[in-house]
Amino acid sequence: MTPLLAPSPPSRSLPSLFGLGQSYDSPAEQFASWLPYSAYLRAEQLFVNRDSLGFLLELMPQSGADERMAEVLVSLYANCPPGTGIQFHLFGSPHIREQLRRYANLRVEDDDQADKAQHWGRPARNDNLFRRLARQRVGHLLSGAQQSLTTGFHYTLRDFRLMLSITAPGSADNLNHRDGMVLLRESIASTLRSALLPNQVCDAADLINWCALFTNPDRISPIKNFGDAPNLHYDDGREIRDQIVDFDTIQDVVPGGLRLWKESAPEILEARFYSIKSFPEHFALWQMGSLIGDLMQPALQYTAPFLLTMGAHVLDPNVTRSVVTANHVRATQNAKSKMADVMPDVGKKLQDWTAAAEAIDTGGSLVSLYHQLAIFSPPERAVSAHETANAIWRGRGFQLNADTYMHRQALLASLPMTLSERFHRDLAKMRRVSRKTMANAIHLAPLIGEWRGTRTPALVFGGRRGQLMTLDLFDNDLGNYNFAIIGAPGSGKSVLMNEMAWSYR
Repeated sequence: MTPLLAPSPPSRSLPSLFGLGQSYDSPAEQFASWLPYSAYLRAEQLFVNRDSLGFLLELMPQSGADERMAEVLVSLYANCPPGTGIQFHLFGSPHIREQLRRYANLRVEDDDQADKAQHWGRPARNDNLFRRLARQRVGHLLSGAQQSLTTGFHYTLRDFRLMLSITAPGSADNLNHRDGMVLLRESIASTLRSALLPNQVCDAADLINWCALFTNPDRISPIKNFGDAPNLHYDDGREIRDQIVDFDTIQDVVPGGLRLWKESAPEILEARFYSIKSFPEHFALWQMGSLIGDLMQPALQYTAPFLLTMGAHVLDPNVTRSVVTANHVRATQNAKSKMADVMPDVGKKLQDWTAAAEAIDTGGSLVSLYHQLAIFSPPERAVSAHETANAIWRGRGFQLNADTYMHRQALLASLPMTLSERFHRDLAKMRRVSRKTMANAIHLAPLIGEWRGTRTPALVFGGRRGQLMTLDLFDNDLGNYNFAIIGAPGSGKSVLMNEMAWSYR
């Protein structure tokens, strides 16, 4: 009897044969594999992340705040479902070339500009006095974005940029989740406009360019790019995470921070990260502007580009109510016990849990909150930047704590749409988050920058904390174009008049 043949192994399917069915994740040793960004849905303008959906908004930082703004912003957290991660990112960017380019292009052109352009077959450089003056000024201000313009104290020009990112549990396969995120984005955008915070939706290219600043050494580098960074474009055939970190970027961990460098370039960028160890007793939203530099003390200004991030994780209101009630009862019992006289913190704990219980009774809730400060500088200037940042925050009642040997977790916490439920659990495990009321989360959000001026760059100035300001007297939409110059003798009134005269030539 002929023996039965053993069954042959199943043949490889065609997709597997050509490699179409395989998963090509980033290698574990690459930092790109740590990033959650996967794909971008153009129709809904949503990002598909590793275990969530998200979106990114760019906001115009305010120059101040009041109680009304804080009251309007309450609905930011009230409208978010449990498990939502909300992050604000305020970046003191040294990239001011675009504004200065617009300023220079407003100067008068040569009379023979068209003839020269036709002769050379391209736009020709203008040689008149006003264009030469503008080019000299642009070069001087660009150098002032990387090195101090003054000798007695540090003063560099910057542009404050503000981002808001939202991430929530969901799948791109579920259309209800996608529709819910779109509605949430529209609601948040409307709330921000009501709070006088203009905003726009960011696409995949915006996310790539934003994250690439902090994960590569040559985009904030003071030498190679001279205050500017080339724009990156989104390729929808690759995952977003693989388009952020350059393949030749090297991360070296040192006790103080992360050092980013490349074999092909001499520049080294050192990133240092800090968390808040202690908060002041009282702090309001309109005081947040003091954390980007002191308004009246020139010595208390950041000496390097910095990124201030606040993340808030929305907790389950039912669980939160149970926890707050139990702790409030316990704190009340301890305050009335005989041991209260020898336990000095009992009264403070009762006060805190009473405030939390009152916030919940009035319709509020608690959120899990963290702050992250990142400073990017060359290694030789890192110590100076560290001391200055500590002095700025200490002057406002905060105490910073260096995130020693937790740099990559801190870097992830500084990037948009990373505050998923899994990452929040990781932060909680390392004691990096604390419970705060919604009111605390609003008043501690980094929403305050410095006035940018008007939309037309006829004149350029620098704010007290370095913001590049543009001004045009004719940007007043209501008409009545008047101005007044007031100052002490010798303060530069005539210089400003001369500046205005040739700027409107």
